[in-house]
Amino acid sequence: MEFSDYRHVLRQQWKAVTACLAVAVIVAGLLIAFLPRQYQSTTELVAGNPSSPQSAPGGPATTYAGVIASDTVVRAVIDELDLGVTPREFRENVSISRVPDANLIRVAITASSPDAARTIAQTYGTIAANFARAVAQTRGVGVVDLDNPPPSSGETPPLRVVQAADDPEAPESPKPVVVAMLCLLAGLAAGAAVAVARFVRQAHLQEISDVVDVLPDSASVLAEVDPAELPGSESSFRRAAVALDQLPLGRRVVLLTGAGPEQVDSSAESLARSLAARGGDVVVVDTAGALTGRLGITERPGLGELLARRIAFDSAIERLAPRLSILPLGSDATDISPALVQPSMRGILDTLAERHDVVLVVARADEGSSDAEVLSVLCGATIVVVALGEASRPRLVARLGTLTSVGVEQLMVLVVRQPGRRRRREASSDASREVTPPAPGPDHSERTSNDLTPVQAGQEREARDVGAARSRSRRAARRADR
Repeated sequence: MEFSDYRHVLRQQWKAVTACLAVAVIVAGLLIAFLPRQYQSTTELVAGNPSSPQSAPGGPATTYAGVIASDTVVRAVIDELDLGVTPREFRENVSISRVPDANLIRVAITASSPDAARTIAQTYGTIAANFARAVAQTRGVGVVDLDNPPPSSGETPPLRVVQAADDPEAPESPKPVVVAMLCLLAGLAAGAAVAVARFVRQAHLQEISDVVDVLPDSASVLAEVDPAELPGSESSFRRAAVALDQLPLGRRVVLLTGAGPEQVDSSAESLARSLAARGGDVVVVDTAGALTGRLGITERPGLGELLARRIAFDSAIERLAPRLSILPLGSDATDISPALVQPSMRGILDTLAERHDVVLVVARADEGSSDAEVLSVLCGATIVVVALGEASRPRLVARLGTLTSVGVEQLMVLVVRQPGRRRRREASSDASREVTPPAPGPDHSERTSNDLTPVQAGQEREARDVGAARSRSRRAARRADR
């Protein structure tokens, strides 16, 4: 995604972003209101002459900074104020640092109240100065600095408080502005993440109701099938087979493509087998090559050689099962797209329509391919396979838009559910209320053959016999017309 795409997503999902920012504001208010306040008081001590610069890292300020941070000073402060903490816990709230270019030592104390911070800082400074003087008197000459030796008199530079502990006016933490900014940034980041996640989820079609929402008025849902029953499951594709069996004779050259390449070849095979199982004579024309590879007949000559007029018509057809044949892509058809616009392609489809009850043309569903649009003009009906959870909303909208723009006579959608996911009744009922699929025959049923009673099984066989008789009548009528 580019920056412009993220900006579009944020505009589209502004409610989610606003909700996250509102939560961030509430969290910031709660943190500012309930986080414990910490106040800091500072005192400063001078080592030696305050006017002499700190010219070397090992000067008096550096030396005494280590002295006043000793355990002796820390324990003395704890005992003096009866703080009831260990030296380690106490040091977590003490900061000792040198003032650059001066013999000054700054001691900062953090406590839960202004008075406590000021009292501890003042006491610490006093005890530290007294301890340093005691050390100097005990050693006689104090601490010797080789770079800046003490005066010849042997006197040690005194350590004394030059700035009394201040009275903190505002808490050191939490800082309301900092907390608010951090929470707002976190809220904005969370809102952007939620917006992108929702956009990605909504971009992929999850339920049949998502498909129905983007269908144009001229399109309908043919059926909803389960890929767990693919391929060749007559029960899963019975609705689609029954609906296609009711199409007018002139529309029984059917194009099958997809919103993406997912499930197109397997759906084509199962739909063809289901149509053949109902008694019709079906031929599949594979212009994409995926079904040819699926069936393991990639080395066999087929449509490519037929369009190039290198083989006879009958030798290009491969019989797969009783009443089911295929015209494979061919062994020499790496890019057949330019040949699909030739008049010979229409002639091939017309010849197949005269010999078979249903001609199922499988077209490439890759993004950027226009084979489906070219072939849809030659077919009486078009089926778009939509694999839930894999097909994206923009690609389906684009595919339906291009097919509608070229004047498809009848546009249908075959919805393939996500593997292992049961169809939601609510989505199915909503879809059935919003679209009207092609009128099914009297034997339409969603039950599998295992669920049929002996009487119903007999009715099913009778319906298939009627379909076969109807197919024979159509072929006889076509022979009589010729």
